Amino acid sequence: MKNKMNHFRVVLMAIIVFIFTTAFSEPVNYFTAKQVAIKKIAELNVSNHFSVVDYKHVFTGETGQKLFYIFEISPQGYIVVTAETDLPPVIAYSFDNNYSLPNRDNNPLINTLLADIKLRIENISNLPDEIIRQRNKSWQSIIDKETDNTSSVLFQQWPPEGSTSTGGWLETNWTQSAPYNNFCPMDPVTGSRSVAGCPAVAMAMIVNYYETINGTVFTDADDYYHSYAGRNYWIDDDYEEQDFPSFPTLNAYLDTLVNCYINQTSLKENEKAAITFACGVAATQVYTSNVSGTFGVSQAYDAYMKFGFQDAILLTDNDSSFYTKLSQNMMDARPVHLAVVDPPGTMGHNVVVDGYNTEDYYHLNFGWGGSYNGWYLLPDEIPYGLTVIEGAVLDIAFP
Repeated sequence: MKNKMNHFRVVLMAIIVFIFTTAFSEPVNYFTAKQVAIKKIAELNVSNHFSVVDYKHVFTGETGQKLFYIFEISPQGYIVVTAETDLPPVIAYSFDNNYSLPNRDNNPLINTLLADIKLRIENISNLPDEIIRQRNKSWQSIIDKETDNTSSVLFQQWPPEGSTSTGGWLETNWTQSAPYNNFCPMDPVTGSRSVAGCPAVAMAMIVNYYETINGTVFTDADDYYHSYAGRNYWIDDDYEEQDFPSFPTLNAYLDTLVNCYINQTSLKENEKAAITFACGVAATQVYTSNVSGTFGVSQAYDAYMKFGFQDAILLTDNDSSFYTKLSQNMMDARPVHLAVVDPPGTMGHNVVVDGYNTEDYYHLNFGWGGSYNGWYLLPDEIPYGLTVIEGAVLDIAFP
């Protein structure tokens, strides 16, 4: 009889847990989302300096399902709150950079969030019950307005808060337009200068961080035929027609760049343009005035090999050590080149990961002049191969 009663209690508790978990899973309204944003600021102990102004936008999926809210922070910053209680409450935040809402197609943060959160929702059924229960408990504590708003005493962050001007290890916020694209080919279709491309910008910022090109020079062996969307020409043979530096000219600019590193002098516009174009060439990028880039993260890895970073490794999220290595790189002040893609694999973006904290947020530099940079909760709990993570180049060098 006693064994039967114990069995009954176990079954009853399992039923209660199941009912609580499934019953609590629900869409999140604006008022709850705002409470989440307010609580996050309190948890990070910055309530004396920052406050939630209002939400900037609520984003929905193709079926009209709410995906996430973006709240504006005063005096600057943003917080992204999910709209589903089976997801983590806060996906991204920044107290250093504002969020703006231009054309969604040209917004790397929004594109990443839309693809990421859609995949997270689709994969909720693949997650362990314990993860879902923990998330539901977090949401319930917010709804119940529990007052424990302090961060764990064990909280750590790399780099430490306030130790850099950007919030991450990189002290630069480069972008795809001038002066960084000044040496990129002219677009023969539009007649305008091609944009630099996010792989080139991400890599150029990392190379600039380490202040070395390891003696890299470009020769005829680096020539490649550029063929994309009606833009057909040779790099570097057609340098005059497409108005970009020949390899000998590019090498001369890189020599000047190296001298700047040796003498610890600031880079001028030509040096910034040179290293950006050189990284793009090393990755065999394609160029247009609307979008430039690569077709896979392996091209970025090849570019680091060209630049002599022989210790660098390429990992995809299929590698079980991916997040362990990624977080360790951040603790060691070693920025990482990360590639993300949308679910169909038709659109992607390369960013720099240059920070980490013990709440598992990573600092992302989107290579957009500082816009959108912030702390992002990467999807490490989702089964491998089912996330927006395409891969990353890690262990590039030591500072």
